Amino acid sequence: MREPNLRRRNRVFKSLHKPLTYLGVERTLFYFVCVGAVAVFNLFESLLAGVIVFIGGYAFGRWITEADPAMLRILARSEQFRARYDAAKQEIAPVEVR
Repeated sequence: MREPNLRRRNRVFKSLHKPLTYLGVERTLFYFVCVGAVAVFNLFESLLAGVIVFIGGYAFGRWITEADPAMLRILARSEQFRARYDAAKQEIAPVEVR
């Protein structure tokens, strides 16, 4: 019989909890940055414009991935949820009395 004071230990593998990245940027964001850079290159017919967009997007992606890898997923899904009550709002709710 086990003693109740013993703690249960489970093995955790770091590789299962790391975000999947390319060059330090989360995969979907990296793909979006690459497609955006190619689109700018095709639109403006300028290699310099495409490189600038890629470098800017890469820097943004690296910053976001280091801050919180799930941030973009949270922002993308936030539109489908209701807004919460904001106590700082001063508008009066419409009330109908019958």
